[in-house]
Amino acid sequence: MAIPVSGGWESRVLLAASKDISDKTYYFVYKHSNYSDNHPDIKYPKMLLEQLGLTLNIFECSKNISEEHHNNLGKILSFPRFSNFNYLFSAVNKHIPNYLVLNGNVSEICRMQWDEIKIKDEYRIAFLENYPYQQFALKHYKKWLEDNNPTFEKYNYRASDMLYWEENSANWVGKANSETRIVADALQPFNSKKLIKTLMSVDK
Repeated sequence: MAIPVSGGWESRVLLAASKDISDKTYYFVYKHSNYSDNHPDIKYPKMLLEQLGLTLNIFECSKNISEEHHNNLGKILSFPRFSNFNYLFSAVNKHIPNYLVLNGNVSEICRMQWDEIKIKDEYRIAFLENYPYQQFALKHYKKWLEDNNPTFEKYNYRASDMLYWEENSANWVGKANSETRIVADALQPFNSKKLIKTLMSVDK
């Protein structure tokens, strides 16, 4: 099993959860081409794993992918994010192709990505989602609020959390999974309906 350890909360939770099998676990972090050794995603994981007596494998990511990979991705993925494959091919495919890779995706829903933001109307949603003043977006966000606000109020859900779950996390996490699985098997331990419901039932 391989676990990325960055400066983020989710990866530290996975690191803690792997304590009993740390001798069998491969810990790594991506070092993107614009990262220095003092970048938080490099500096702090390195310090932490050294204190725990564990090895952090740092993957140097290339800036570009080959023309062959670029063409192939265009055939098998809808709207591939080619920049993501700079590290998937140069790091994951090269170093850990036979590992099950865990990551902390999905947990963003439960740590309130938009902590203090209150959604009052469709204009606030369109602003958050980078569609300000676009009539198509405003029309559908207004309907989304009208359809769902009664449920949110009944169960005391924050509209911003529900929006992030549906509009953001579901889209980019699903996309990331499709991309990662081209080079390795991947699993999101936080992607559990029971766990999400439990975490979201706790007072803010």
